[in-house]
Amino acid sequence: MEYVKQLADITETDRNNCALNAMSIVLNKPYYEVYQTFKDFGRRGGKGASVRMITTALNVLKYNHKEEAINNFQMPTKVKLSLAKFAKMYPTGKYYVIKSRHALALIDGVWYDNQVPNPRAYVKYFFKVD
Repeated sequence: MEYVKQLADITETDRNNCALNAMSIVLNKPYYEVYQTFKDFGRRGGKGASVRMITTALNVLKYNHKEEAINNFQMPTKVKLSLAKFAKMYPTGKYYVIKSRHALALIDGVWYDNQVPNPRAYVKYFFKVD
């Protein structure tokens, strides 16, 4: 499982910013733009983001439309997928992945995160971005 460490926090004080880091990387948007979008939807510095907030921010940043329903949202419910299995099942493309209390990006089989991801952790939600 290949991994690239990313620390995109421009404030250097926001510790719970994995949702912002992953979104900035997977959408190739400036960190400040992602930070401001999450802030507009109620995220406070140092606090995490809910799945609803992430979905709304993804709609705004990718489609420029808050009300548009996101059509690429998927949740593996019947099969438990570890991060390692997920990367093998989806070796190409851009994915925004949420595991328990953490978000990270998968781009063409390479994980982008601000910590070393546990390959046995289970995927809870994922969004195909491209």
